[in-house]
Amino acid sequence: MSEGNRLKLWLATNLRWLWLLLKWFQRMSWRLGSREKVFAQIHRGRRWGSSESPSGGGSTPAETAAIRADLPLLLKRLGVSAMLDIPCGDFNWMKTLLPELQLTKYIGADILRDLVQRNHQRYGTATVDFIRLDAVSDVLPKVDLILCRDMLVHLPLRLGLRAVGNMQNSESTYLLATTFPSVVHNENIETGARRPLNLEAAPFNLGPPEYVMRESCADVPDKSLGLWRMPHAACRAE
Repeated sequence: MSEGNRLKLWLATNLRWLWLLLKWFQRMSWRLGSREKVFAQIHRGRRWGSSESPSGGGSTPAETAAIRADLPLLLKRLGVSAMLDIPCGDFNWMKTLLPELQLTKYIGADILRDLVQRNHQRYGTATVDFIRLDAVSDVLPKVDLILCRDMLVHLPLRLGLRAVGNMQNSESTYLLATTFPSVVHNENIETGARRPLNLEAAPFNLGPPEYVMRESCADVPDKSLGLWRMPHAACRAE
């Protein structure tokens, strides 16, 4: 058998094993890497599949039309003047909505330092600030409402619980977070992957939200933002 044929035979026999080994190394590097490193790789590689926004398809005007119509009315009814938006991503959909919210203080926070710096340079004002925060481990500012959209769905359950507890420790009043009411069992994942979460179900057990804002997404019709008064939410989550 010629050397060329030997090489072809070896490749045919071992290529699948090499591919599986590569995928294993990728998973291990993500698991051992910091949360910031994991999300930086996703953001740089646009792995959430949107050509418009590296923060993903959920950050486009088309996917946020329903909540952009509802959010100003909700914040006005609740009397919200200061809001923490975590993660704020690239500010793609919020930048056009923000003037309608009539806030005296908007804080956009994200785990990615470069993204926060870019947002601050482009959009920062006396009432609009961008800061680098890890929702799981950093001290969060006290505000009237924390908007946590499309974050917990990318975290393992233990980190999601820590994030919710961390939000409670901020002594903020309301939590408005992504939830999928029809999900019965919350699956665990590795950091950076994605699955739907129901914050009423274990291990979060936040109870029924005071208000549900349907996002009306074509591919995930159940996706919503649920509103919880923070002490109640945190008490049930412990």
